[in-house]
Amino acid sequence: MVGQSEQTLQRPQVPWRLRDLGLALGWVAAAAILTSIIVAIIYIGPGSTTVHPPPQEPLAQELPRVFGVEPSGPLPALPLSPSETKARDWTIPAALAFSVLVEAAFLGSAFWFGARRYGRGWGVLGFRRPQRGWWTPIAVLFAAYVILGVYVAIMELSGLADLTPKSTLPNDTFDNPFALPLAGVLALVAAPLAEETFFRGFLFPGLRNRWGTLRAALASGFFFALVHFNVGSIIPFTAIGMLLAWAYVLSGSLWMAICAHFAFNAISFLITIAAGGGT
Repeated sequence: MVGQSEQTLQRPQVPWRLRDLGLALGWVAAAAILTSIIVAIIYIGPGSTTVHPPPQEPLAQELPRVFGVEPSGPLPALPLSPSETKARDWTIPAALAFSVLVEAAFLGSAFWFGARRYGRGWGVLGFRRPQRGWWTPIAVLFAAYVILGVYVAIMELSGLADLTPKSTLPNDTFDNPFALPLAGVLALVAAPLAEETFFRGFLFPGLRNRWGTLRAALASGFFFALVHFNVGSIIPFTAIGMLLAWAYVLSGSLWMAICAHFAFNAISFLITIAAGGGT
């Protein structure tokens, strides 16, 4: 009985099939595409774009011809109104709010095509008490930053700095008092809960039934990296996704992966704030 219990913990059988995974991925992709279109409309809407001051060079070239004098220094730029120098205050919060809706699509799709469709509770998605491996979030957090640091160092030394991971938060998020709380909810609550439920609680065990642990961890980690919409994130975030799957397998509980994801995002979020919002 002990051996059988350990086997069940290591490789629980889930009822959903590849078809369910495909449908869920389709719904999530549709939600992400629709949200991207809406966010793009918000950013390019009237009055929402950033207006930059005109270049000074042509005027500097005209001064000697008109007045017969040479400028003694750089010409001062006329101050622009806040509405001209930044996007409207509501555009960034609106973009973040729609991003939270995408996270809700992750959570809803996992529950609908997984637990609800087969008459099961949240426990089938991994929401159960850890049986062991309480230390896994610390190990995953440490390994994730090692992987990220090594990857960034290799890219920098190779002259490929453009292939390093970029923040998924919009520019000026940390300068907007309305956007900062939404960014915190997105990074610290919505993303860890919804993404771990979908990728580790739903996608990973569904693929594991068919492909085995290693290939399922690799595939689910790859899809996890893709949703960050950044080429530089694909390699390191695929590896980090595999680490999160390992935490789930070892502990038998999705909560360990959620805790590791939360800690990773929290440290990154605080570092960005301390650095002045990345500006």
